[in-house]
Amino acid sequence: MKKYLIILLAAAISFAAISCGSGTKKQEQAPTQSSANETKVSGATPANMNDLLEYYTGTFEGIIPCADCEGIDVKLTLNKDYTYSQTMEYKGKNNIFETIGKWKINESLNIIAIGFDDPNVVTLYKIVNVNTLQMLDKEGKEINSSLNYYLTR
Repeated sequence: MKKYLIILLAAAISFAAISCGSGTKKQEQAPTQSSANETKVSGATPANMNDLLEYYTGTFEGIIPCADCEGIDVKLTLNKDYTYSQTMEYKGKNNIFETIGKWKINESLNIIAIGFDDPNVVTLYKIVNVNTLQMLDKEGKEINSSLNYYLTR
């Protein structure tokens, strides 16, 4: 846990140094492709540790596909203490699953992992922008589908 906090603090300091030198106001933009397998968030980025937590925490919601129901209504809340709660309601089946646990972010600050302490629960989300997360497959790759895998604030 301390390792991730140190990494996040170093990233926040780097962002602050870059932000101070540019003198221009940043605007939220779409993600840019830096390689075939890695997507980085462009636009608004956190400048210090408090901004970092404000940027990544909050409640995100959306309806994702379901193989044998009308859809899964997902509500994910990322808390500033690196805990999360997620509710998944399977529409038309009256099944609701709730999970709580810890979340973390990768070194590139573009992938959030929830439930990483339990391999049966881990879910990965790409940070598309400050208001949008995209659910990824178990290997951390985008799901190749025309269906919705996005959660928004």
